[in-house]
Amino acid sequence: MNSEITRSIYKITGIAIGVILGVALLCSVVATIVVKTRSLSLIGRRVDVSYVYLNPITGSLSVQDLSCLEADTLTPFLHADRLHVRVNPLALIGKKLRISRISLTGLDVNIINSKNGFNFSDITARFSSDSTEVDTTSSAWTLDLNRIRLRKASVGYYDKIGNHHWQLDNLSLSVPHLGLGGEKTDAGVRLDLPNRGGTLVINGEYSEPNNIFKVEVKPEQLDIHRFLPFIQSYLNIRSVDATIDGHLLASGSLNDIAATRIRGELSLLGLDLKDHNRHSIALCDTCLLLVRNISLGTMQVDIDKLQLDGLRLDLRRTKDGNTLGDLLAVESTADSTQVVQESADDEPDGSDEPLTINGEAVSRERLHARIGRLSLNNGQIRYMDKTMPSDFKYQITDLNLQGTEIDTRSTSNHIVLNGSLPGGGTLMLNFRGGTHLETANARIVAMVRNAQLSDLSPWVESMFGYPVKSGTLSLSSDNSLIHGTLDATEVLNIYKPVLGKKRKRYEPKAGNIPLKMAIDIMQDVKGNIELTVPVAGDVSSPEFRLSDVIGKALGQVFLKATAAPFLAMAKAKNKNIDLSQILIDPLDMDFQLDQYQKLDLIAEVMSDKQDIRLRLVQQFNLEDAIAQRALFDLKKEFYEKQTADKLGELTLVDIAKIRAIKNNNAEFQAYHKQVLSGKGTLTDKAIEYFGKDQLRDEVMASAEQRNEFVVHYLTEQKKLDKSRLSVLSMDQEQLLTYKGKPQYSVSAEMEE
Repeated sequence: MNSEITRSIYKITGIAIGVILGVALLCSVVATIVVKTRSLSLIGRRVDVSYVYLNPITGSLSVQDLSCLEADTLTPFLHADRLHVRVNPLALIGKKLRISRISLTGLDVNIINSKNGFNFSDITARFSSDSTEVDTTSSAWTLDLNRIRLRKASVGYYDKIGNHHWQLDNLSLSVPHLGLGGEKTDAGVRLDLPNRGGTLVINGEYSEPNNIFKVEVKPEQLDIHRFLPFIQSYLNIRSVDATIDGHLLASGSLNDIAATRIRGELSLLGLDLKDHNRHSIALCDTCLLLVRNISLGTMQVDIDKLQLDGLRLDLRRTKDGNTLGDLLAVESTADSTQVVQESADDEPDGSDEPLTINGEAVSRERLHARIGRLSLNNGQIRYMDKTMPSDFKYQITDLNLQGTEIDTRSTSNHIVLNGSLPGGGTLMLNFRGGTHLETANARIVAMVRNAQLSDLSPWVESMFGYPVKSGTLSLSSDNSLIHGTLDATEVLNIYKPVLGKKRKRYEPKAGNIPLKMAIDIMQDVKGNIELTVPVAGDVSSPEFRLSDVIGKALGQVFLKATAAPFLAMAKAKNKNIDLSQILIDPLDMDFQLDQYQKLDLIAEVMSDKQDIRLRLVQQFNLEDAIAQRALFDLKKEFYEKQTADKLGELTLVDIAKIRAIKNNNAEFQAYHKQVLSGKGTLTDKAIEYFGKDQLRDEVMASAEQRNEFVVHYLTEQKKLDKSRLSVLSMDQEQLLTYKGKPQYSVSAEMEE
């Protein structure tokens, strides 16, 4: 009896197994045939498989060598070595599709995006519904996915619009659970990049009644180099290396996506950003970002901490652009004809359009950003400017920056920056005010100490045409920005500057200023020069460049010094005496005490500045001098007739008595009425009486005697080398039109 039962059980089991195998075999054959013959009509794509195993009783599906072509039935779209799916058949009774396992091995897929959409849009369109109604009844199906695994996958992405292409190979992806339908949906995704590329973990929750969602993103040693093509769609770079760790949480509602809030922290390690010449333009050991809240809807970015350790920037400027501009200049390299054909009907890119949130235009000025603590530790900036006659290279090291409560809406932000300059110099910058420099108010105080002038030689050469061999510079700069207008005062202290020979192959930006002469005459006896330079400009102007504005303002100071060199040198000796001119009297052959004082000080300066040549030019109005000479000669004649003794040559006492005779002196009036005839003023009659030519000769002879006296005094009394002097009078044609005061114009010359 027992043996018969056992045999019956064996028979039933064998029949069941046979039925199961038969059903599986039949379903597998039918499924294989359907996939190969009906795929085109079902999904609009040609699909091929080597074999399909389907067992509806156990809920198991396996597909070998699955391949799918593009809509053109020629181009490969997708291929997978093996697909395995296991479903719980009993859950179907309760309208639940419960998949306990999905495994996909050896996936190779190419995703293409064009102006017509993605290359799989035709498939999704077949299964989309035209109805906008949502089934909210209790009879709706739910989907429960578990243990989804993707191994040895290769995904290629090509954006035809921007001509961007990137490829991810040997990917691994795991999704522990994904629930869709019902009141709550949750999902977890783990993406492992090959070759120690790091891991990206994403967990999400969704609640249907109020459409609330939470998404948690956790990168772990994630190598951003693997996402280079995507980054290149925003930055014009050749490569980027760095790893990211962190934890971000985004929460919000599908009813108002713009109100999504993001918080968490990220750390970026070992950043290395290279341009297309394989040159590292940005390096950073560590970047730490603590995000309190980012809300796109309200345009708020609230960051508790931004810390940069070991940031090193290498900035360059050429005639074709600069590092920052080139970094953002992302250009398409697609064939121009193709681009035109594909984008002819496209909408504008919106770069000049107003920002919209939830369909409403929003002013970009509404952006509110706050950084609770901003710090830069041990930073470095290297700068090269190849637009100058000689390449300008400069480096600032040991940069440390500190700022607290930096807010775009605040007018009292405070940032302090310190750094080290080449050769032992230091830099300090103190900023207070609003962050929108073109519209807000701000004050920037900068101090530079012991900067080596030789390091600034290319800039000096560009501005003034002279290279700098040696010297040091200290700078105190007080800059005020009021609604984009710069009002600054730069106080420079220059110590023992030594210039090279002037370059004459180009036009300096500040003009042809005799800088060597200006430097020489402005130095005091210890070699110091102190300059106060006012600077102004409109920072919002596209042509504004601070270095050029400062250079041209400095050039004006140097130009004034060369225009009145002895005034500048007198000030350098703490004697505020104007040595640019010495007033004279065309009739006075003797010098007064104030004139001697100026000659003495000029001689003292000349003794200190051996490279300077002195030039004195006698200037007066010749017509006025002739008139004065005519009256003097008439009074002289009257004086001689009134003097009993004829002394011959007049003494200084006699000349003083003659010049003291008043025109309304009764005896003098009687005399000139007796000797003068004709009509006109007393002066006109006197000129006619003596003759204008004779008077002109006397005036010019007196001028020449005065020149000889000056030369004699400076060479014999003050021991100046005569070869360094040039004392002369203006020519007679110039004297006839001269309108200024009678004087010696004092200037200096120097071999440049």
